[in-house]
Order: sequence, then structure tokens, then C-alpha cells
Amino acid sequence: MDLAAAQDGVVEHDQILAFDLGEEWIRHKLRVGWLTIVFRGVYAVGHKRITWRGRLRAAVLSCGPGAFLSHHTAGVLHRLWRYWGGVIHVTAPPGGREDRDEGIVVHRIRNMRAVEKGDVDGLPVTSVARTCLDMAARVHPGTLDDMLEAAEQDGTFDLTAFVAVCKRGRKGSAALKRALQRYEPTGWTRSRLERKAIRELRRAGVRIKGVNVWIPEAAQEVDLLLEHDVVVEIDGGVVHGTTAAKIRDPQRDTRLQIAGYATIRIPEHRLVHEPATFVADVEALLVSRAARTPARPGR
Repeated sequence: MDLAAAQDGVVEHDQILAFDLGEEWIRHKLRVGWLTIVFRGVYAVGHKRITWRGRLRAAVLSCGPGAFLSHHTAGVLHRLWRYWGGVIHVTAPPGGREDRDEGIVVHRIRNMRAVEKGDVDGLPVTSVARTCLDMAARVHPGTLDDMLEAAEQDGTFDLTAFVAVCKRGRKGSAALKRALQRYEPTGWTRSRLERKAIRELRRAGVRIKGVNVWIPEAAQEVDLLLEHDVVVEIDGGVVHGTTAAKIRDPQRDTRLQIAGYATIRIPEHRLVHEPATFVADVEALLVSRAARTPARPGR
């Protein structure tokens, strides 16, 4: 069946009836194994090995017209995070089938605007902005921050769309607004340690001027650049624990010092287990630099 081939190997009950193939024909094909039930009212055609895309497509078809993959599932498809939890989340209009089979979580909403609808490789999916709104009330603020950064890295961060979905009374709207206020695209982070350092500093009100920034005067790149020419370098155990790194890092710090920058190095274990003392040290250095060194033109 060509329709099934175009739909990742699955077809919906009413789609079969539209070809003038009756209920008895469907029951016969089920008995002989040519049709296999994937979800209620949706069948795999001519095979039993359902791909992940096939299951996603079947879940959408099972929930009726106007259904979109959403929440955790949409987050994975949009590459906002990696783990989808096994069940498939679908957002659909009211009035559809409510006796969902195991494996589908259905979210009913009355209206979805164009800015909330999307598409990933032919699969109907809530937009990046709508997906972040749906997840905002369900995930830790730090996770939401990571989702916004992932969207920017993937080229799907659209501030206008994010603002458009944040409407009064919508679940998750306040949390997403707070995340947008916290989020200042300053560059790409390369590791979970950088992201954690950024979160801790921003939580304390420390302004980050740049992430993974090239310092021409020192001919090198630094992890975080703060005000008053303060540089934060994050020493992960594997990279910075080698003999070569122990020789290289002091040389890098010396070049930065000659160029007028103050460097503070934070070992991984301190950032993970003592974030408050890390932030306190950075704040103390910022205060000291502000008192001793007036800002230079262009900095």
C-alpha cells in the first residue's frame, strides 16, 4: 500500500476505509498477519518490525486530525535533549479518543496557532518554542536553560516565537519567561562544567561578557570572560590533569597576566561540590579588580 509507505509503514483505520476496503477486509488481514496493530486504530502494513519513526507516526495517527508530537518526544526530535523516557507524548484537540493504549500520553488543548506547530523530517511536531513552553513547568530551571542553549546552537532559537507562546495563564509561561530573562547568548559552551559555571555565576548576578572568547593580546582562547578583565578557566580532571597541561596552563595564565587580565582557575571537583565558594572567590576577585584597576577603553 503506497499510503503506508509514505507514512513510515503504518496506516490508520479510517484511511483504509477510504479506499473502499471494509471492516471484514481489515479483520481478514489482521488474522493472516498482513496488518498488525501498533496503536488503537493504526496498523503496520505487511510487516511487524516497527521502527521508532513508525511508532511516532502511528501515535499521531491514533490521536486523530490535528495531533502533534510534543513534550519530551518533541524535545528529542528538536535535539533539545537526549532522553525521551519511552512513552510518546502527543498534543491533540479535544474530542478525540481518550482510551489511550499504553505507550502514549495525550495532552488536549483547544487551539494551536501556527507559531506552535512544526515539522521534523515530515513528522508533525510542536514548534521549538511550544515544546520549551510545555516542558518549562516540568523540568529543572537549569535543564530549561540547557534547552534554550541547544536551540540556539541548532539554529532554531527564535525569540519572537518564544515570546508569542508565553501567554498569561498558560502552564509553564512564567517559568519560560524567567528562563528567557536569564538567558543571554554569549557564545557556545563546550561542556557540562561550563554550563554549570555559567548557571552558578548568573544565579549570583555575575555578568558574563563572553564564553570561549579569543583574547588577541594573549593569543589564546579563554573559557569565560567577565567584567574588569577577569577570566575564569575551568579545569576538567581529564584534560587539565595531564603533565602537558600542568606545564601549559601556567604559561597561558602568564600571557593573560601580561596582557592585563586576572585569571582564576576552578578545578572540576570544586565547581561540582563547592559551587558557593567558587562564586564567592569570583565575586571577591571582581570587587578587587574594580577597586584597583579602572576599566580600559573598549573593555
